[in-house]
Amino acid sequence: MFKQCIFLCMALFLLIFLGCGKKQWPEPNVAEETFNIKFENCTRMQDCWRIEAEISGAVHNLAHISLQAQEIGEDFACPACPFQASHYLDFSLNDPQIELKNDNLYLQVCELNKNRQYRFRLIGSNIYSEIQDVQSRVFRPEN
Repeated sequence: MFKQCIFLCMALFLLIFLGCGKKQWPEPNVAEETFNIKFENCTRMQDCWRIEAEISGAVHNLAHISLQAQEIGEDFACPACPFQASHYLDFSLNDPQIELKNDNLYLQVCELNKNRQYRFRLIGSNIYSEIQDVQSRVFRPEN
């Protein structure tokens, strides 16, 4: 009887203390799960823009791409001025305008006015909502 009591006390002790501790949902390792977007080239092809960028890091975690465009005048001479987007375009990776080959992203945008000049910024969203969106630098096409 004494042995049974000790066994039950030890089992109860183990059950109580093994159940204690910090419990939380696993979180993604930010250093391993992030990616970067680097603008490579932007050209006008007929009525559309073709934007090329390099995605480095955890490319497989790219959920979708957004393009922000700021309409500017022909004589815009302030590349250091703050970027103020006037157009927002969102693309899923399944959209026909997007082509993702290895670490290269190709985006064809035809929704913008062909007679206007723009500055652009790409934003990539991660599949993990806990990880912040990644932005490219602001870029302006040469033509």
